[in-house]
Amino acid sequence: MTLISLVPFKKALGPITPGRNASEQVRRGYELVTDKYDCLGCHRINGHGGKVALDLARPQNVTSYLPLDLIKKILYDARALRDGRMPTFNISNAEADDIISYLKTQTPPVESATVPNTSE
Repeated sequence: MTLISLVPFKKALGPITPGRNASEQVRRGYELVTDKYDCLGCHRINGHGGKVALDLARPQNVTSYLPLDLIKKILYDARALRDGRMPTFNISNAEADDIISYLKTQTPPVESATVPNTSE
């Protein structure tokens, strides 16, 4: 007989969970992303979450290439910027700041690179 162990969804998110020393703002952002707004239902963060929308941390964290004011506009009402499937949430300015603070902590894992041997 094979037993199946069910793991709570948040426990499976270990790699993207804020560390012990994370600020309260980062922790609030994590809760908003994983619970209140269920961003991981569509998006991924470092490979964890849905497969409908882009990964917010791979290959590069969105906070490193999108201006923060544009990220806020997307969080407030993505459909006002472009036609898409992202729902409109009633996100407050403080919640947007919390989400962005959390996203800034998520960096893509360093992929092991093969270094050519040039000593021969």
